[in-house]
Amino acid sequence: MADNERVAEHLNEFNTLTSQLESVELNFDDEIRALVQLSSLAEAWDGLVMAVSNSCGIETLKFDDAVGILLSEVAHGSHQGRLRHQGVP
Repeated sequence: MADNERVAEHLNEFNTLTSQLESVELNFDDEIRALVQLSSLAEAWDGLVMAVSNSCGIETLKFDDAVGILLSEVAHGSHQGRLRHQGVP
């Protein structure tokens, strides 16, 4: 994900790619999808990625939960403030 790419665009692209892979029978379990999605975010999201990864404890990380947290962060605008502070438009 590029620093200036919108999260919704990135999620759509990610879902398109995983759907294309599934169409050729290359499937990923839910936790792998969540981890790949989080690791594909721009460097500016590293703090959130660590928080989400550490919050799971021994539970399995679920893709929908990771996306929900990500979208919640965007909706509340708290991450945008950090990005602007770092000089990202």
